[in-house]
Amino acid sequence: MARLESGRANPRFDTLKRAITATGHELEVDLIPSGYPPIDESLVASGLQLSPADRLRRFTAHYRGARSIAGAALKAGGP
Repeated sequence: MARLESGRANPRFDTLKRAITATGHELEVDLIPSGYPPIDESLVASGLQLSPADRLRRFTAHYRGARSIAGAALKAGGP
């Protein structure tokens, strides 16, 4: 317990849960949408209608495009 209280520990979730239970409390976790970044669920749904091979082809095309843009930014002296 002292190590957890020291501020130097980075406990696993299970360790944190056991420590809280030892104090007579329960840990309750709830996930709520953050709203950022906004997610267009229609794009997700349309992507799931593609075959795995088509999704991989789409990903590869987007990845190549991103690499191209990143390369151009580096050549222009960007980050």
